[in-house]
Amino acid sequence: MTHDEQLLEDFNKEIYAENGAGPVTVEYLIDTLRTIRKHNKEDGPKYRSGYQEGYDFGYKIGVERAEADTIMYEDLRKMTIQELANLIGDENSY
Repeated sequence: MTHDEQLLEDFNKEIYAENGAGPVTVEYLIDTLRTIRKHNKEDGPKYRSGYQEGYDFGYKIGVERAEADTIMYEDLRKMTIQELANLIGDENSY
């Protein structure tokens, strides 16, 4: 048995153990890869666009939260220890 045949046999055992599908052949693997590549080519731009929109939204929200939660050093210096403790909260915060 060649190395490639052994790899295919081992892969078949792995697939059978997971869901009983099979047998996996070289033709099946080639067809599957072609299908995946086709979907990636067709749907890739949509996914990249969605990823970018999500990243941009997350960045925007992060900046807004950072701005809203920022305490200027000058204001912090004016606070009493009690005010600072109240600002930090208790063990139930966050």
